[in-house]
Amino acid sequence: MLPSVTTPPDPVRVDIVSNGTPWWEVVSSFGPLAILLTAVITGVIAWRNVRDRREADQRSQWWARAEWALDAAMSEDPSRQEIGLGVLDSLAASDLAGPEEVAILEVAWARFLPSEVDGVDGVGENGAAGEPIVEEAGQ
Repeated sequence: MLPSVTTPPDPVRVDIVSNGTPWWEVVSSFGPLAILLTAVITGVIAWRNVRDRREADQRSQWWARAEWALDAAMSEDPSRQEIGLGVLDSLAASDLAGPEEVAILEVAWARFLPSEVDGVDGVGENGAAGEPIVEEAGQ
């Protein structure tokens, strides 16, 4: 006997009627994104605070070095003066030295430079006795 062949039943049609997704489900689906965004913003703020704190610490150390160099430059020992002036020169070239700091160092250098330029007995290579050489343009 042969098996009887039956035809498959017609598919059942199902209509799903939806009034749309409720608003609270839409809002709640953005929760993970909001958490991620909050974490990124917090991370950026923390990174900037660490960077600013590091720069403030570096500036503080710069001032400590500048104070030492100024003390050394005002020393009676010529070799210590030379080291102090060299350190002041290096500090002036530092990225941490702003315009105000460089102006302060220039005032400090002004005290030492005339004696260094004029050399021994107030007369040096410039031929002047403690007075700067001023030349006008075109002469």
